Amino acid sequence: AHLYQSRKLLVDEMPIQLSGAPSLPLGIDEMCRVFLPSHGAIVASLCHPLADMLAKLTKPRPPLPPVPVGNKLLPGAEISRATFQVTSEEEDGGVVREWEMKDKAAPIKVEKAPESWMSAVFKRHKSVFAPRVKQSDSRSYWNKEDVWQRCFAANWQLLDQKAGIHKLIPDHQVLKDIKILLGSHVKLIVGLFEEFCGLDDKDMWHMGLNEWAKFYLESQIADDKSKHCKNADLDTLHIVANLKDSAKQNKCNDWKINPQHALSLFEFLEIIIRTALSKYKPGEFEGVESAVQAVNMLVTTNIRPLMSDTCGMQSDTFREKRMYCESVNDFLASEMPFFKAIYNYYKGLNRLKRIDYIQCAKMLDDCNLIGEDASGVAVTARDVRICFIKARMLVVDPFKDKEKNETLGFIDFIEFICRVADSLSLPTRDQVWETGARNGIVEYYDNVTINGAPPVEKKEGGVGLGNKHAPLAPKLEQFVRLLQHLLCKAFSVGDPNTLRKKLVHNTRFEPGCVK
Repeated sequence: AHLYQSRKLLVDEMPIQLSGAPSLPLGIDEMCRVFLPSHGAIVASLCHPLADMLAKLTKPRPPLPPVPVGNKLLPGAEISRATFQVTSEEEDGGVVREWEMKDKAAPIKVEKAPESWMSAVFKRHKSVFAPRVKQSDSRSYWNKEDVWQRCFAANWQLLDQKAGIHKLIPDHQVLKDIKILLGSHVKLIVGLFEEFCGLDDKDMWHMGLNEWAKFYLESQIADDKSKHCKNADLDTLHIVANLKDSAKQNKCNDWKINPQHALSLFEFLEIIIRTALSKYKPGEFEGVESAVQAVNMLVTTNIRPLMSDTCGMQSDTFREKRMYCESVNDFLASEMPFFKAIYNYYKGLNRLKRIDYIQCAKMLDDCNLIGEDASGVAVTARDVRICFIKARMLVVDPFKDKEKNETLGFIDFIEFICRVADSLSLPTRDQVWETGARNGIVEYYDNVTINGAPPVEKKEGGVGLGNKHAPLAPKLEQFVRLLQHLLCKAFSVGDPNTLRKKLVHNTRFEPGCVK
């Protein structure tokens, strides 16, 4: 390095500065011994019968890999990395690397590859998520558009069996137009239905009267000055939409599992239509001349503003931008025996083929992670229900596949763990280190909950793991380490390996266990 610098050539910096030039070997013999191969090596290479052949077969050094797709070098000329120094800055929400020449020439910017390119490079078919393709109704890693439409068609078929909807709208063409309109907003409707169903701690798959009241109040549908859209009128619509109005429906098996005092998804479609005709009555409301326009007015004016980041439309967004990546996959693969052990154990408590919400909540409750505690890492019961609901892949017919719709497979269970970890406000490793906890999140949790140490202060919009934009992999690792520690306490074992063996030993191996 000193010799290169003396010739005024730019090289990498060294952490230790040399006070003088390095010593050179003295004498011809000493220099030959250092720089030339030994006599034995020279003789062996000359006498080897395959020496000439090996020399011809020697491959040249491969060229440098090309710049990945998505990175833009401006201008287009290839420039040696050793000629520039690197600085980083924030620009438009993304990291931009600025390469500045030593002679203070104009900077050349290299844009970072977008996240979509990173997700495209990640090979999902070789990851831990690969079985999801065979298990889901969409036969994919996402909820495809055709699955959304098949789900809507299955629920509309149940709605079409009710005589009340045909009395409300006798014109079949108008009813068909309303079907097309609601089908175009199926992601929004299903997402909000699941969002408000998750508010109920007793039945998270149907919308009760309290959840319906919260829905029409937040969407500003109720109007005390209206003739047909007061709070009492909307409560009456909940009763009317839930009514079984034919003897055929009472005998049908699909209708027997429909609750008496709560709305299923197809009944939610009916109450949307009835509410639209009550609030925006055709002919009386300005600009509304038909039932189709009334339904469209309700969806665009009142329902669509309720869409949030946790809405059903964003389920695949979480999978694409946060969960389906190499860092998360590598950590999940390393902890796969632990996940299989806890999945089989808690699934076997109810003798089901798949794990249900009660057992998922029991797992977190055994760790005292549901509710509020001094450490601030606990999650609310509502967040657990929402994470459970969003972790499922979309089921086309929830009546025929009731168990699949209300339970989680093994890959869905892994996504449930990822979503719970993402919803927590865990401190970063640096924040844990500043509190004096040298063994990570486990020691920090014990210091706060047992020894009464002050927890890390939460800052809105910070760079910690509590930030929703923080990478998922470190949050997931922190959460799983804490989960293992608390389960070891609950089962009175010393380490995660012993815990895994104990869970396997106490598991009821029913059909559906993951090997």
